Amino acid sequence: MFTQRSKFGRVMFWAGLPALAAFGLMFASRAQAFGPWRHHGHMAAHSPAQVREHLGKRVDWLLDEVDASDAQRDKVDAILDKAAPQFYALMTEGRTVRTSIKNALLADKVERAKVEQARADLDALANRATDLGIGTLTDVAEVLTPAQRIKLPAFWQTCTHERARQGGAL
Repeated sequence: MFTQRSKFGRVMFWAGLPALAAFGLMFASRAQAFGPWRHHGHMAAHSPAQVREHLGKRVDWLLDEVDASDAQRDKVDAILDKAAPQFYALMTEGRTVRTSIKNALLADKVERAKVEQARADLDALANRATDLGIGTLTDVAEVLTPAQRIKLPAFWQTCTHERARQGGAL
């Protein structure tokens, strides 16, 4: 047995949910444009060189932790030099897809076909991004010795705790 007031509340909830989702998408799209590159006030990478610089700083920290040799550092640098433009291209494509989703949702009439196509594009992009990310990590891991790789879980645990303490996620 429902009262008129509770029925109105349910109707408002279900009617407002899509509007809230569209509003959230706008802000998520804006925040996502900064992606993992927004850190301590820095903006998103605007070139492959900036992506390379960011990756280099993070990987140098890891290589310092495992006492990597100069030869290992040179090999890792070559891996990052190759991967950075690919990461940047994926970031750029991701911005384009998110913009198309936002435009389709905010059009006078929601364009479901365009939203679905953008979703499919985003799925494909995510698959390519994970392939590139895992491939790059694997290439870097192959440069390290087993004794160096065994140090990584403790290092990652430290990083995770530090990021959580700062209010972020790794």
